[in-house]
Amino acid sequence: MRNLVMCLLIFLMCSCNGRTVHFYSLDKSQCVTVIDRGDIRYVVNGKHKKIPNSDYIKLDMSNTDRIMRDFRICWKNELYQWKLVVNNAKVVESKIDESRFVFSSELPNDDRGIPTEIEFRQDNCAVFSFYLMKLSPERGAIVEIL
Repeated sequence: MRNLVMCLLIFLMCSCNGRTVHFYSLDKSQCVTVIDRGDIRYVVNGKHKKIPNSDYIKLDMSNTDRIMRDFRICWKNELYQWKLVVNNAKVVESKIDESRFVFSSELPNDDRGIPTEIEFRQDNCAVFSFYLMKLSPERGAIVEIL
C-alpha cells in the first residue's frame, strides 16, 4: 500500500508540468492567457483553461534562458487590441488575427540599436517575470495565476 501511495504521488508531481496565467487589462475588458507545457508556451487571446483551436500563438521557449522569459504587453490602442513581446521565443504556430493583435519575439530597439522594454513600462502596459512570478513594476495588468 505504501508503494502504491508513493507511486501515485510521483505520478501526480510529474504530470503537473503545466502552468496557466491569466493577464487582464486594468478594467478587465481584455484577457490574455498563457499556458506553459514544459518548454512550449501558448499565448491565447481571451480567458481559457485549455488550448483552443484558434486565437493563439505557440512558442518554443527551449532556447530562452528561464530568467529571460518575461511577458511584455500593452493593451488596446487605436492600432491594435494588444501588443505582446516574448523576447527570443521561437514562433512554432500562429493562429491570431494579425490585423488586431501584434506579437513579436524581439524587443524594440532604442535610438542606439539596443533592445529596450521602455515602451512596456508606460501606462496601460505591463511586464511580467515568469521567473519571479510577479509584475515588475506592479502595475499595468491584473494577474491571476492558476
